[in-house]
Amino acid sequence: MEDEEKVKGLLEKYPSSIHEINHLGQTPVHIAVQTQNARILSMLVDHADRQVLNTKDNNGHYAVDHAIDALCHARKSVKEPGSTVCNACKVVNVLLRSESAIFTISVQRTMQLPWSHDTHICIEGQKNIIQCLASRREELKTLAQRELTPAERQNLKFCQAGTLDQHAAKTQRFLEAKKCHVPMHLKVYDNDESPEDSKSIYQLISHGDVAESALQSGFLMPMTLFDDVFRSLAEWLNSNDSGPRHHDFLFSSYICWLVDHGGDLYSTVPTLWGRTTAAHYFMTYLGNSKRSFTLGHRVPLPPKISGIIFEEDNIDDCRCQCSPKGCSPLTKFLAVINWQQNWLHTFGVVKTIDIVLEHLKYLCDILDHVGYDLTKERWVDSAAIRHFTLFILDLRHTCCCLGNGNGVKASGPLSIADRREIEEEDSSRLELFEQLVTEFGRERGNYANLLSFAREYWAPKMEAIYREIDSYALTESQVQSAEAVGVVWECHGPQLPQCTDILPGDQETEEEISELEKLLRELDEIATDPERPSFV
Repeated sequence: MEDEEKVKGLLEKYPSSIHEINHLGQTPVHIAVQTQNARILSMLVDHADRQVLNTKDNNGHYAVDHAIDALCHARKSVKEPGSTVCNACKVVNVLLRSESAIFTISVQRTMQLPWSHDTHICIEGQKNIIQCLASRREELKTLAQRELTPAERQNLKFCQAGTLDQHAAKTQRFLEAKKCHVPMHLKVYDNDESPEDSKSIYQLISHGDVAESALQSGFLMPMTLFDDVFRSLAEWLNSNDSGPRHHDFLFSSYICWLVDHGGDLYSTVPTLWGRTTAAHYFMTYLGNSKRSFTLGHRVPLPPKISGIIFEEDNIDDCRCQCSPKGCSPLTKFLAVINWQQNWLHTFGVVKTIDIVLEHLKYLCDILDHVGYDLTKERWVDSAAIRHFTLFILDLRHTCCCLGNGNGVKASGPLSIADRREIEEEDSSRLELFEQLVTEFGRERGNYANLLSFAREYWAPKMEAIYREIDSYALTESQVQSAEAVGVVWECHGPQLPQCTDILPGDQETEEEISELEKLLRELDEIATDPERPSFV
C-alpha cells in the first residue's frame, strides 16, 4: 500500500478491487488510513463510492474513526519536509472532502485530549473537523427547510440564527420519519446509535482555540454553557471514569475561553451540601492534571483566572482543621492527594512524604507558570504546610470532597456534631498538629523558598514525628499479651451510657478488675515495667 504507482496501476486494471474486504473487515480505504499516506488515500477515495467510504470493519469502526484515532492518539505527528501540516491532518482532510460520514460519536472522540502519554494534540485537525461539520450541518438544515412543514421547522427552532447544533439529531430523525433521503455524509448518527438531541458541539470541545473556531463557524454558544461544562466536570470528578478529557491541562484553555465569554468562576456549582464555586472545581481539576502538566501540555492562565483560583478569601462553608476558615480553591488543589493518606500504612512514611513533595513541587511549578509571587503572598505557604502536616499526622478531614474521577466519590462536610466528636477523639494529636504548624511558620523564613523549606526542614521533621508516634502504637500481639494477664484498656473518647441492669456476676468481675488495677499501679510506683503500658 506504500507504492503509489503500483496502487494507481492496480485501480486502473482492477477497478472492482476498491470493494475488496480483508479478514478484518477492512476496505482499502481503511488500510490507507492506517498507513497514513494521504496521496494513496486520495486515489482510493476518487475510486470509492459512498458504500465503501462508510463501511465498518469487524470492530465497528469506519475509516474516518481510524483517521481520528491517528490524529488524536498517535505518539507523534509526522510532517513531510517543507510541509506545515502533519500527515494525520492530511489524511483527515481527504476524508472530510469526501462523502465519509462524521457522526457525533466520532466528533466526540476527535475532541478528546491525550493524557496517558506525551502526545501533542493536533488542534488544527480539530478545527478542520469543526469547520467541515458546520458546512454539513448547513446542508442538513437546508434539506430540512425544504422537506419539513413550518410547524416541524418551528419545533426545531430554525427561526434562530446560527449553525444547526443541538437539534441536529432531531432534524435527521424528523426527515427519516417522513421517508426523506438523508445523504450519509449529512447524518448526525448512524442507525446503531442512540442520538442525544440536546448536547451542543461546545459540550464535546476541550480546547479554547477549537471553541473559538466553532464560534467563528457559526455555532452559537448556549446561554447555559458555562454551567453545563462545570456540571459535567463535577459529574466526572464524582465518577470512576478516568477518561482523557479532564486529565489534560490543556482543558484549562477551554475554561479560560469560557471566562473570556462571560463565565464566572465565582458562580456556584450545584451540590447537595452548599456553596462550592466553579473556582473550587477548577482547582480540583488542576490538581488532577499533574502528569499532563509535567509532560508539557501547558497553556497560559491569565491574571483574571489565577487571581480567582489563588484567592485566599474565596471560601466555602466547610469547617476543617486543614483550613479552619473554610476551604479555598487552593485547599481543593491540595486535597487531591488526600485519597493516598492510607499509603502511610501501606508504603511507609518516607514514600508518602515523597508523594507530598511531588505534589508540592507541582503547586510551585503552577505558581511559577502563572507568575504568582510567593514572596508577597505567604498565605499559600502556610496553607500548603498546614494541609500536608495534617496529612502526615494521619488526621481526619471533616470538609467536603469533590472526588477525583478515579473512584473517590464526592461527599459533603460532616455535621457539627460529627466534627466535634472527631476533634475530641483526635484532641491530643491536634494539639501536636498546632504546635508543629506554629513551629513551621517560625522556621519558614530561614529558607529561600517553600520547596527548599519542605525538603530540608519539614520532611525530616515530619518523618521523625511520625516514627515517634508510630513507636507508641502497640502491635496486635502486644495487645493480646497484655489482655492475657488482665490488662483492661481505658477509653478516652465519648463514653457509652452505663447500663443499670448489671448482673451479679458482672459486678464481681468489675471488682476483680479494680483490685488488679490497684495492684498494677502499686507495682508501677515501686518499679515501672517499660514493656507494660501504664494506666492513666
